[in-house]
Amino acid sequence: MKKQKLKAYLKFIVAGIVASVVFSLATIQTVSAVSSANQNSWQYNELYRNQYHYSAAKNWLNDPNGLLYDDSTATYHMYYQYNPNGNGWGDMSWGHATSKDLTNWQEQPVAIPMLENQERMDFTFENTKGQFTDNGKDGKVRYWGQPCTDWVEKNAKKYIFSGSTVLDKENISGLGENTILAYYTSCFQIATRWNDGGDGGMGSWIGMSEVQEQHLAYSTDGGQTFKQFDGAKNAAENLAGTANQQSPKAIIPVTAISGLPGVDAKDFRDPKVVYDEEHKQWLMIVVAGQQALIFKSDNLIDWTYASAIQRQHDVGVGVWECPELIPMKVKDSDDIKWVLTMSVQDNAYASGSGMQYMVGDIDAQGVWTPATANTLANPNWLDYGEDFYAGVTFGNTGNRRIMLAWQSNWKWTGLQQTTPWYSNMTVPRELTLVADAAYDGGYKLVQAPVTELDLANGQDAIVPTTDKGTGALDTGLILTGDMNNANAAKVTNFKGTAYKIEAEFSWEATSKPSALGLYVRGTDNFERKLLVGYDLGSQLAYLNMLSTDDQDIQAPGRDHTNAFVPDAGHIKLTALVDESSIEIFVNDGEKTITQVFYFRPEKIGGSHVKTDNIGFYVEGGNDKKATVKNVKITSYRSIFGEITNPNHTIEVSQGDLFDPLTALTFNNALGDGTTNTPTFTILENTVDTSVVGYYTLLAGVTNSAGKYQEISVRVNVTPKIVTYTVEHYHISSSGTVLKETEILKGEANTLATAKPKVYASHTLDITHPETVLTGNIKGDGTSVLKLYYQIDTYTVIFKDDDGRVISTQTVEHGANAATPDKPIKKGSTFTGWDKADTVWQNVTRNVTVTAEYKKDGSVADKDKIATSDDIPSNNWTTQPTVIGTLPRTEEVKLQATGALPRTGETKTVNRVVVIVALSFCGFLLLLLVKRCKVKRDEIQ
Repeated sequence: MKKQKLKAYLKFIVAGIVASVVFSLATIQTVSAVSSANQNSWQYNELYRNQYHYSAAKNWLNDPNGLLYDDSTATYHMYYQYNPNGNGWGDMSWGHATSKDLTNWQEQPVAIPMLENQERMDFTFENTKGQFTDNGKDGKVRYWGQPCTDWVEKNAKKYIFSGSTVLDKENISGLGENTILAYYTSCFQIATRWNDGGDGGMGSWIGMSEVQEQHLAYSTDGGQTFKQFDGAKNAAENLAGTANQQSPKAIIPVTAISGLPGVDAKDFRDPKVVYDEEHKQWLMIVVAGQQALIFKSDNLIDWTYASAIQRQHDVGVGVWECPELIPMKVKDSDDIKWVLTMSVQDNAYASGSGMQYMVGDIDAQGVWTPATANTLANPNWLDYGEDFYAGVTFGNTGNRRIMLAWQSNWKWTGLQQTTPWYSNMTVPRELTLVADAAYDGGYKLVQAPVTELDLANGQDAIVPTTDKGTGALDTGLILTGDMNNANAAKVTNFKGTAYKIEAEFSWEATSKPSALGLYVRGTDNFERKLLVGYDLGSQLAYLNMLSTDDQDIQAPGRDHTNAFVPDAGHIKLTALVDESSIEIFVNDGEKTITQVFYFRPEKIGGSHVKTDNIGFYVEGGNDKKATVKNVKITSYRSIFGEITNPNHTIEVSQGDLFDPLTALTFNNALGDGTTNTPTFTILENTVDTSVVGYYTLLAGVTNSAGKYQEISVRVNVTPKIVTYTVEHYHISSSGTVLKETEILKGEANTLATAKPKVYASHTLDITHPETVLTGNIKGDGTSVLKLYYQIDTYTVIFKDDDGRVISTQTVEHGANAATPDKPIKKGSTFTGWDKADTVWQNVTRNVTVTAEYKKDGSVADKDKIATSDDIPSNNWTTQPTVIGTLPRTEEVKLQATGALPRTGETKTVNRVVVIVALSFCGFLLLLLVKRCKVKRDEIQ
């Protein structure tokens, strides 16, 4: 390439690059990301929302009701007390959730709503305890008026309180096979008068008071919806629709217990139905103040009062609630015992409400007899924490006894400060009755989280590692001295807020510490944490929440939430930890402690402070030590699913249509490990595909469990990529013009610069008038750039030996230069060229060729006719050559010996001297013949 052409090309390239950069910068625009809503408002992502404990999406929740396994559909049903209209207690109805594995629950529509448009009622009742028996009154009152749930407004409604369900597989009720029967308490206020004939016979006015009765509803669609059963009619009339299902009569009206000892109309609730296999009878237990009443039935519709269980353990004014009689086989025995469980509304072991259990037997008359004379006076506590209440078992689970409880306390009502939901359930626990002489009656209830929790939601358990201690947590880590607070052995390979941790501690009597245990939900330096521990001095397993600083629920310390466990030289502690829940199982569930807790940001230093650390501690002095082993941590997936965004950044070409509803996709991993696709709506869309830049979409995503979160997705509007053409024109050595076409891609509306190719023997001709080196890329792909390449040329110079130029020729690459005629030099004979003729044939470089001579000298030379020996070899052929023409007077043949040139080439026979002996024309001939040029076609 010639230097001036190279310079010109470089100038074009630089100019093109500068123009492209300027053009691109002028069209790129960056759009700021849209800030999303506070994630604490996202459903099932809210602050304090537990992730593997069931809670309703919104509103108040309390006692579990009607727990049932329907084996015809392999479905667990959880009904529960629910307020569909607010986050506080009120408008009580039966909420509903279903599950296939006891762990991952799907919230369903309200199953049994409040009763509305209730008819007026008129009945008398003899209260034998309560306000109507004070000061010697006889307790006989008349209830007359329209029932309501508002003490002021007469709204003609009744609450749906707690109860139970039965799967009627054999149509014992007459309502159909596999009908689900729901027994519940209706609760209402009604105008109350003394039954004294005063006030014109109506009775003297007292005011509004509360009444509770037992009702039945039934479902023929698998427990999704229920019809009310009118207790004034039989099953056939209810099925036929001739009963009053709008304002149904109770199946056990309050009048059925009128005058019984220790009853009043306002505390008669929570029916729990169970089948007595031994005596072939159905039993219903209902609480009535400080006692429980047992009813019997053989058809699940008609119930007869059988017996009462009087409360003997005095805890003050706290009434019994949510009773249950559970037939249980004693472990490693064929003995069947009937375990009576009861919820105590106030003054329970840890404070506030709690649960007790007692062991006994049932007879054919429906009488429950305690195991010992002291059983009722010394009940066992089902849980030693403050937040295990109203627990009942699932029906129709074969030999398994699975209990679920409300994880709250009536003492905390309104103080937990969660929104838009209130409270949650515990994890389901499997109960085992074990013979143990240390317990009253000789039996204890052992509790364990159902195995489904690990199978369905648990991820692979890990053995943690720590930053302190000697040894390993699987085979034994020795903790020595005061390793507590910031000096505790901190887990280094796990952080989290939803998990199970199991650990076995042991010690020697001579060096045992004063206390030991686990730190869970700790900050980095363990300034904040929960202590799950064992005090070896008092022999109390405990939960300590003091460092939460949460005074709303009193942050109970060791003196409240503890359980006596004798010092045996070892103890196993298992803790199920969630966002605001902890359930502790001591020695595989011999004792349990259940608690809610709150690390409130305003108490612990802000929402940025994480409480996701775990540690091991010992207390008591430098000479104390303990060993911890068989430690496992199992992380739990959220039962509400985990929504993920696989989109990251979406790229859209400038000018293209963009529909976010089809462009976006989200994934949802359910708690049981399966996946599905959630639905979403677009909350904000700032994408403008006409302008290159980055944008943000905000999507509101909801999964199948109802979990909601807002996800920002980045959208990158990129310049439109289209094709354009570069045509390369070059001339071959034969003179043919060839075109090579490239199809390239580039950004629409940007400047493209053609990149030259390298062709042998050709040079880019940037000055060619048709060259198109740069151009704007059209969006329709029709842009064409053109480059031209000229064939390379070389100079071939023939010179005489004295430097005189005989011939100068410009020759294309690969072509042949024409051989000049033999030069004539006086006194010398041309003998050839200093280079072979291949040098100027198929030329590929500049060439200079010089003639060579020999001096004339001998006579022989002068008389000699030229032969092939006198002409330098130039690869000529041996064909005979030219026959010249003599003057008319006489013909003389002239012969040039040599080879014929190739087609289109010429051959010069230099200085052919013919000596003619004819004396009369010799001189003339010498003048005329100095050189003879013979063309090949003339020779032929």
